[in-house]
Amino acid sequence: MFKELLEEDIEKGIRGENQGIPTGFKTIDANTNGIQKSLYTLFGGLAGSGKTSYVDLSYVLNPYQWLVNNKDNTNVKIHWIYNSMERNTKYKLAKWTCLKLFNDHKIIMDVPTMLGWAGKKYEITNHIKQQIFQAGRYFDNMFSSGVIDIYEGSQNPTGIYKHIVNFAMKNGRVEQIDEFNKRYIPNDPNLYVIIINDHIGKLSSEINSGVRLIGKELLDKHSEYMGIIRDRYGYTPIDISQFNRALGNIERMKTKQVSP
Repeated sequence: MFKELLEEDIEKGIRGENQGIPTGFKTIDANTNGIQKSLYTLFGGLAGSGKTSYVDLSYVLNPYQWLVNNKDNTNVKIHWIYNSMERNTKYKLAKWTCLKLFNDHKIIMDVPTMLGWAGKKYEITNHIKQQIFQAGRYFDNMFSSGVIDIYEGSQNPTGIYKHIVNFAMKNGRVEQIDEFNKRYIPNDPNLYVIIINDHIGKLSSEINSGVRLIGKELLDKHSEYMGIIRDRYGYTPIDISQFNRALGNIERMKTKQVSP
């Protein structure tokens, strides 16, 4: 059992192959060990606190750029399954372009300004327009490479789970270890599969054993599925959750009662 489950990982660790994928934030990586397989992470925050922007930067944009920079020096591959239940792909790309403009050129940009909405902060010059379109070509290359799939709209926990399992079975197989235990064998052991669910408060209800799941029961079912995805398939689920609005109440903040 030790030989089958741990020996190879220990050997890889000695060779420095278990460092994980950097998020781009060294202090955080030092405490979380970077992006690792078989870890399930929940990010929570109040509305408008930047939780999705942080996750997108740390778990998508920075790791993708790391992959591009190190394509000749690493065997690591990444595939993202992004369930964007709050925003459509067009808005997501606009936000990512804003992040890239700041990272690459220190240009402070927001979606209303980029798209010329009534709330825009300034006029876009020809120079900034060229930087925007350059970022657009970068993302065209990202999507055409097939490393990321974005799914729009609300989904239920079972639908998300089945889709991920179908992906896993197309990219590996399940092997029976003994009478009671099975093990998933990926076709490519160097592939990291990162699953982002944004945000889980938008999950659709579903019926389980004749009972419609809503609220906490729905979140519990989703969490159960993501635990299986983590443990059985070695994938990396990332859930984003919005705290209850009552946590932002000024009276609770005065008394420091702001824990979720």
